[in-house]
Amino acid sequence: MMNIKHSIPAAAAAMMMLSACMPIKGRPINTTNLEQVKHICIRPNPKSDFPDWSRQLRLALQKEGVSSQVIDPRGAAPENCRYDLIYKAFNTGKSADTLESASLVIRDNKRQRVGLIKYKLRGEAQQQFVKQPNLQAQTDMLIKRMFKYKYPANADSITLE
Repeated sequence: MMNIKHSIPAAAAAMMMLSACMPIKGRPINTTNLEQVKHICIRPNPKSDFPDWSRQLRLALQKEGVSSQVIDPRGAAPENCRYDLIYKAFNTGKSADTLESASLVIRDNKRQRVGLIKYKLRGEAQQQFVKQPNLQAQTDMLIKRMFKYKYPANADSITLE
């Protein structure tokens, strides 16, 4: 049995190595808007393979210093919701806790996109997550990447592989 002191750093190192193999396409979040995003309202997607993904999204956003709340997917946003997050998330059925593909969009209160990220699990990372599912680790990685990059205003998109 592996000692917990060694398993956590080993898991973190494995996640960093695997993340290099996962294609993620992101559209720029305007730097000004990025700095303004301190609270996001999450609109759950009942048609998603992960209808309760809001819980993982909230935790990932919190790690980036962004508070969040879950709101009615079709209802009007509360006054404090200057930004909302909508998503599509799917798996192929190999593992109920493995995100196979996803699309996340952050919009302002005028429904203009301020952030977009698309994800597709492939290669070694796919094999790893099928063997050891970790939906929270995948979610953390997506949110971290969405907020990490500050693109020039004229950037169209970026692909990370």
